[in-house]
Amino acid sequence: MENANGETILTNLLTYQNQLRIFHWQTKSYSQHKSFGNAYEMLDDKIDNFLETFFGKYGRIVSASVFGIELDNFSPESFGEYNDEFIAFLSDELPGYLAEGDTDLLNIRDEILGAVNRLKYLLTLA
Repeated sequence: MENANGETILTNLLTYQNQLRIFHWQTKSYSQHKSFGNAYEMLDDKIDNFLETFFGKYGRIVSASVFGIELDNFSPESFGEYNDEFIAFLSDELPGYLAEGDTDLLNIRDEILGAVNRLKYLLTLA
């Protein structure tokens, strides 16, 4: 497994998780605040589990230079697009970075995807 694949996975997962925290702090809606906070907390264990399982199989990820995470300010419009892009990453791109037999990682990915889709629904209730 190329280290660049692991770096891409790690960067995308951590960016999404930290972006949720920014949205949690910046939204002016209490229900969105709670939804973002709950999703962040739920994803914390799932992302940690995914990455530790990945490290167990392929070794620790060391960046070629630095890990770059760019976070955006919250707006309801941008979140929908951002969330859909992350869903596409999980569904379409991430499996291409894994070996065919990585069903353990794909199962954890499915749990992450479920939490992200649940958040997408909960935000329609706000």
